[in-house]
Amino acid sequence: MSTILALVNAEIVTDPEEISWISNAIRPYEQMALVNSLVPEKFESRCRILHPFKNYATDAEMGWQKVATSLGKDLSPETPCSELTSHPRFKLLELGEPRCGSLAKSVLDALLTHIISNNSTDTVMCAIWSGYGWLQGKFAFAELTRKAPNSLVKQLRIQRIKLPRSVSGVNWVQHCMEISPQMQYLVYKGPVGILNAFIDQPFKQTPNFWWPISEQSLIVSDLDLEWTYVGGSALLIDRILNDPRIEAVAVTGNDRLSS
Repeated sequence: MSTILALVNAEIVTDPEEISWISNAIRPYEQMALVNSLVPEKFESRCRILHPFKNYATDAEMGWQKVATSLGKDLSPETPCSELTSHPRFKLLELGEPRCGSLAKSVLDALLTHIISNNSTDTVMCAIWSGYGWLQGKFAFAELTRKAPNSLVKQLRIQRIKLPRSVSGVNWVQHCMEISPQMQYLVYKGPVGILNAFIDQPFKQTPNFWWPISEQSLIVSDLDLEWTYVGGSALLIDRILNDPRIEAVAVTGNDRLSS
């Protein structure tokens, strides 16, 4: 129930014009080789936030540098995750691999101190990929159904959840829109708190795309990557890079997504 209530203050976004600045800039999936294909060129600077490893037993987080040090390896900005996880001694650390497509809550909280002002009512735009299993199927809390035959627009129908009377008038029909080519996303906007709507169990998910309504920055957690890209001003990126709570490396728009 808390997951649904967290979205009570959210407004469903159904107008493609509200996301056109990003949907028009994202390149076709088969052309996504460089950072600029995912983070539009309009941004002055960029960085890559490395998603932490987690201990199986304690759920404690461990950064990439600490993992590399434990394995006796040097870590460079180009080091892929597979170079660490394939090390013979990696299993001895009892760590799970970094999660793809979602920030850890600890990192999200730290990042918000740089992205959002002290006003907790700042509006953010969020987009979550419509293909996650917990959004569909027999055990999902929601089901995606086609609005009309042959339509690319889908609706999110909340089911098996009894909403309290206080929010019974909320329209829970949510449309999917295309942000990256051939990829449909549930798009919604509201106060900063909606970023945490799905971060708890069982979903543990942050939006794949989110940005302040001012469009001064963009945060992208791609489905297939163990890191998150941030695009913004040089000052913003410098602050993130110098925050000890966030493990990040500077990147350019011409760097490859796979490194």
